[in-house]
Amino acid sequence: MAIGQNYNNDRTSNHLSSLQLALTNFEVTKIVYQKPDSEETSTRAVEPFALFNTHENWLLVAYCRLRQNSQGVPTGSNQKLEVLGGKI
Repeated sequence: MAIGQNYNNDRTSNHLSSLQLALTNFEVTKIVYQKPDSEETSTRAVEPFALFNTHENWLLVAYCRLRQNSQGVPTGSNQKLEVLGGKI
């Protein structure tokens, strides 16, 4: 995954407040994101545990239930987000 400087100051997430709330409340979240350099999307149920900003881009770090490992996902690639509830 490559994350570069956000020189254009593009909005990198429309879902930050929902992610922060899910993180704070330890809630499972469903994300639909676009894979890098592709039109293909993927839907995952994740357990968010960190959000951080690098080069003015937000990155979600979460445990992916499908892949059964922790992954980093740029929040700007998230097309849809739904807090499913259910405690982590």
